[in-house]
Amino acid sequence: MYWTKEYADTLTVSLQNLRDMQKAQYDMWNDGFEEQNFSKLSSDLGLVSTILGFAFGTPTVVAAVGAISGLVSALGSGFKTTEGIVKEGEWELEGLVSWMTDHPQYDLIKVKMSFLEFYGDYNIRFVEHTSPDYITAVHTSGGWIMSA
Repeated sequence: MYWTKEYADTLTVSLQNLRDMQKAQYDMWNDGFEEQNFSKLSSDLGLVSTILGFAFGTPTVVAAVGAISGLVSALGSGFKTTEGIVKEGEWELEGLVSWMTDHPQYDLIKVKMSFLEFYGDYNIRFVEHTSPDYITAVHTSGGWIMSA
């Protein structure tokens, strides 16, 4: 049995954090939901395992793969909706990666993201929505600058 909740959270992230988040969410969508190749998902998530607890609420690769494989089996009619949310969230993370790449003077950003979280038998969350428009602060060598 599982439950879901949607909520917003503000994360402080670097460009590398965003790249790792985007790769992890892409792998979850492609290897997990789309291809259902959980061996490949495990291998691919191993490359970005340090971001899993911070961004996705799963402490290990095994926990992430277990949650996704369980969800694939349990979602039923909600499968396509969830798959679409995971795919869209990955695409929106690319917007933040591009923004930070275009603004190398900032080493960190604080950004609002909305999440879809599953809890109960399957504990994992996915980035649902984010955008450069949701950046609330940027960090330089001189400190934090709050957005207007």
